[in-house]
This record gives sequence, C-alpha cells and structure tokens, in this order.
Amino acid sequence: LLSLQHSGWSAEAGAEILRQPERSDKPARLLSWLVAPLSATAFEQEVRERRPLHVSRSQRNYYAGWLDTADVQALLRERALVWTDELDVTNYVDGKRVTLNGNGVADAEQVWSAVRRGCSLRLSWPQRKCDHVWALLATLEEHFGCGAGCNVYLTPAESQGFAPHYDDVDVFIMQVEGEKHWLVYPPPSEADTL
Repeated sequence: LLSLQHSGWSAEAGAEILRQPERSDKPARLLSWLVAPLSATAFEQEVRERRPLHVSRSQRNYYAGWLDTADVQALLRERALVWTDELDVTNYVDGKRVTLNGNGVADAEQVWSAVRRGCSLRLSWPQRKCDHVWALLATLEEHFGCGAGCNVYLTPAESQGFAPHYDDVDVFIMQVEGEKHWLVYPPPSEADTL
C-alpha cells in the first residue's frame, strides 16, 4: 500500500479540466488530479496493477460536487431511479447482507426511511443521470483505453451495507462527503492479483 498525504489543488480542478476543450493531454491531466500528488505517469509506472494507493487529503472537499447526497435526493424527488436496475437498499448485520428493494420507481420516503434505519444505498450507472460523472468516466476510458463503470454508495454513520469483499477489477474510490473507515487488504492469493 502506498499511502500519501496531499494538501494541494482546489476542489474545482477536476471539473475545470473536464470543461476545457478537448486536447490530447486532457485524460492524463484528469488522472493526475484524481491521484495527486502523483502524476499520471508516476501512477502508471509505480501503482497501476502493482499496489493499492491511498491519498489522505487535508482539503476535505477535494472530490466534492461529483454526486452527493443532495443529488441523490433530487433524483429521488424527480422519481428518476428504478429499484434494482439503478438503486439498491442494503444492509449488512451480523455477517449477513440483505437487499431491501421495492418494485418499480423508487419512492423517496421509503428510501430515506431505510437510510434512517442504517441501510446503505447503491446507485448503479449514475452516469446515466449525471453528465459530469459521464464525462469523468469517458475521460478515464480515453486514458486507460478500456471501459469504465461507476457506482455511488451512501452509507449512514456506524453502518455497513456490504460484506467485506474484493473486486476483480481496478477501482478508484472518491469519497465526496462524510467519513468512512476503509480496510484494504492484499489479494487473497497470487492468482487473484490483477
């Protein structure tokens, strides 16, 4: 695990990069913002597919503005999220994960009631509803030369929505608000290393 401290760059930098005209260096500049204080080149040479990277940021709002609680509230008010296809409500208690989805279009009051009871939300494919998330993914796809996906998680304090697990894909986590204690482990075996 490479763990770094970072206190530079403004929270607007990532969104500003995406708003700029298309240039050949735009994907590398966006990745450099995402993994700062590393550059895109250093990330590719020292981290990617080699080891986890954790960046602790003194600027708590560094990733703010991508898709936060207020945006999720707006999507629910607009009745824009469909259970299971786009939204899951889950909890993980006593070693067991349970999905508590309804049917059809998600009802805002039902969703927030579940959150107040300690359930987590998972939005699948949020880039379908949020243009700047789509632009972020499209730019990362251009840099890496492969497809990119996205989920958004909202978990209340002192709660856990999912069992401990590992992903079989490379993952970037942008914590846009709040706090969460993350545990990062090495792969379970050499064969599971990406």
